[in-house]
Amino acid sequence: MATITSSGIGSGLDIEGLVTQLVAAERRAPEARLDAKQESAQTRLSAYGLISSALNSLQSAFKSLNNPALFTAVKATVSNDSVLGTTVTGTPAPGAYSVEVMQMAQGQRVMTSATAAPSVAAGTLIGDTTSLQGNIVNDAALVFDQSAAGTFAGMISGSGSLTKQGIGALTLTGANSYGGGTTISAGLTNPKAVLNISPLTLVAEERTLRGSYLGSGVPSRDIPRFLGLHRRGKLPVEKLMTHRIALDDVNEGFDRLHAGEAIRQVIAFDA
Repeated sequence: MATITSSGIGSGLDIEGLVTQLVAAERRAPEARLDAKQESAQTRLSAYGLISSALNSLQSAFKSLNNPALFTAVKATVSNDSVLGTTVTGTPAPGAYSVEVMQMAQGQRVMTSATAAPSVAAGTLIGDTTSLQGNIVNDAALVFDQSAAGTFAGMISGSGSLTKQGIGALTLTGANSYGGGTTISAGLTNPKAVLNISPLTLVAEERTLRGSYLGSGVPSRDIPRFLGLHRRGKLPVEKLMTHRIALDDVNEGFDRLHAGEAIRQVIAFDA
């Protein structure tokens, strides 16, 4: 007669629990291997991403080096940037360059016609006894720039200043009543000229009269002082020199002065 037996039934063992644990143990090993493979793959993907990012950065750097202007750029500098500025355009040849100032900038001048009777309300009116005629109301600044001797017969009134400059003498014959100060910057007047001034005007307008011959300079006192200032860089006389000429070129130098093309010219005896 056939019989059916169940292993463990009589022994009281938890057959079902044992089977479940065995099956679970069999599953854990493959799952652990799969998890390890997945983690390894993710690590490699992260490394690939870092390498790709570094390569992109390197590629961008190489693209910027593809600009030829980076290797041909030129920078300009000057020994004294307080008197001269520089900019670079195009592709100049590298080197050292010297700059020679042939003529200094001239101030703005306003000239009037001989038939006008100007009124100076602001700024500076500059002319000579030929271009300035008639009565002038001067409430700013009036300058006679005399390259030759001349006489002004008009009347000058107002509260502005009067300045005479240039090598020519200036003679004023009009009934002048201007109230500003008067300056003679260069040149001598006609020996026969007479200065007439009212004592009341001198006191009421607090005017000052002072003569100055050759800048009131004392060579034994002033020349050493000027040389000391120049050596210390506080008196840049070279900026006032526009030409160096030989002794034989003196007449050309006077022509340049007359034409207003020079400020200071130095005679070089070894030129």
